[in-house]
Amino acid sequence: MNTKSNQEWDKQVDELVDNLKRNNEEDIEWRKKNPPNYEKNRQDYEKYQKTKSSQRFTWMLISVLVLVVLIWSFSKDVKSQIINFDNSPLNMKNSPYNIENSPFNMRNSPYNFENSPYNLDSKNGVYDNQGNRTGYKVTSPEGVTNYFDNKGNRTGYTPSKN
Repeated sequence: MNTKSNQEWDKQVDELVDNLKRNNEEDIEWRKKNPPNYEKNRQDYEKYQKTKSSQRFTWMLISVLVLVVLIWSFSKDVKSQIINFDNSPLNMKNSPYNIENSPFNMRNSPYNFENSPYNLDSKNGVYDNQGNRTGYKVTSPEGVTNYFDNKGNRTGYTPSKN
């Protein structure tokens, strides 16, 4: 077992303290010879801030452009559905208030034998996937195809091809 005397320990501690003092003095001398360049550090920091700010602005601009493109594309689809007057139920040609599209017109009535579910030779029946008759369709003189259920209630229409 190695045992050191107190004198040896004291000697080692003194050497360590001297080394620390010497290193500290050298560091102080070096700092005196090479003072920090605050102006350069400030310029570097300003450059960093400008770069960071421009990057933030670029991402914000990209985000706004993407948002505008998305809104424009969705609104374009909505407008094309609403603005097309030929397909609109507000167009009198497609309206249920037009007598040509009304079930009160004898041509569209379920009491007309052509539209009756009891007419087995009917050419205008509408059927579901199981083959059950769900209604009938009648094309008006304007070219609008009206769909009615078996009771004569108008369930929909297809605009004219004109």
